[in-house]
Amino acid sequence: MPAEVLACSCTNESDETHRAGGDLIFVGTAVRVQGEAATFVVEKTLKGQSDEEEVVSTPEVNNSCHTTFAEGATYVVSARLRSGELYTDYCSGNRLVRSAEVNRALVAPGGSARPVSTSPGGQDRGVKYTVVAGVGLCLITALGIGAWLLAKRRAA
Repeated sequence: MPAEVLACSCTNESDETHRAGGDLIFVGTAVRVQGEAATFVVEKTLKGQSDEEEVVSTPEVNNSCHTTFAEGATYVVSARLRSGELYTDYCSGNRLVRSAEVNRALVAPGGSARPVSTSPGGQDRGVKYTVVAGVGLCLITALGIGAWLLAKRRAA
């Protein structure tokens, strides 16, 4: 018999709106992920008071509100305080800042990490510029092909 799966229902508000509802919002790197709990080393506190490390719980894996964190990756985490414990879920507006692979690449040969901006939007800007550049290149290519076809038609 299949396990029961519970549906997660988020409102249509932005991640920023969902995130703002957290009692504690921080940028942190997941250093230990076990079952429904993740331990983060906090890099920057955006709202509330945090310790150097924070343990955040999420719903069970068979619940669609479960949030998966990858060890070594850095996130903006929005957590609510429930019965003295920090809790987050899929609808809390958590966001990946840097993957574990990027974090490993940022470690200098001596084992010390190079400083990196943890501003929540730093990675998005690079993606946006890449998309804009790609669209621009497509338009220039289309114009070039159009001009070539027009010149070919006039020559014939």
